[in-house]
Amino acid sequence: MKRAILIMWSFCAFLPLVAQPDSNKIFLPNAEKSSPKKIYMQVELMPEFPGGGDSLEIWIATNSRIPTVNNRKKGTTIYYQLVIDKKGNAGEVEFIHGGTNSQREEIIRLIESMPRWTPGLHEGKAKNVGIVMETTFKES
Repeated sequence: MKRAILIMWSFCAFLPLVAQPDSNKIFLPNAEKSSPKKIYMQVELMPEFPGGGDSLEIWIATNSRIPTVNNRKKGTTIYYQLVIDKKGNAGEVEFIHGGTNSQREEIIRLIESMPRWTPGLHEGKAKNVGIVMETTFKES
């Protein structure tokens, strides 16, 4: 009986992660047109923003039209998956949790204007790589 309850709970807990509606997925204009494309979530060398992770945070804070904060407790945090294609372009965004429409639109605007990343590499070849990110906007 306990085993059946545990299995049911596990299924229900992970269902939202699997059954995400496609309405949360947004394909940006610079997305690679190959369909369907394989997206790796883990590769030998992950994609890198020019200058590294700290540079990405500074770039977002500097270029955002909505003020951002580093402390999740002082704002609204939006979680999203970003795909960096083989050429280093941010190709698609899928929102996972949080944010108003205007905050999500701002994230899309920021991603569309990002410089090219260094693409992720696996077995010596550039791959399409999905990375999960978060941005916290200051509460107004």
